[in-house]
Amino acid sequence: MNLSQLFQTVTDIAKTDANKLILPALAGFFTSISTNPSALNVTAALAKLNVDVMAALPTIGQDELKGIATLLNNQLAALATPKAA
Repeated sequence: MNLSQLFQTVTDIAKTDANKLILPALAGFFTSISTNPSALNVTAALAKLNVDVMAALPTIGQDELKGIATLLNNQLAALATPKAA
């Protein structure tokens, strides 16, 4: 994952109707990774963010939430994929 991909993910989430529920979770994510930018912490912060997004399910539509969760899961998968040398 690079900064451009992360920015695009945040931009995509901000365009949704659920942004008032999701953006505070994103703020926590950015606070966490700014204090400890290690790959392990970023992965843990993304996982927590994903849990926070899933917790919003009763409040926002399932289709919209599924789209947001997919964006986050794609970022987690990108982090877990070994880079070619």
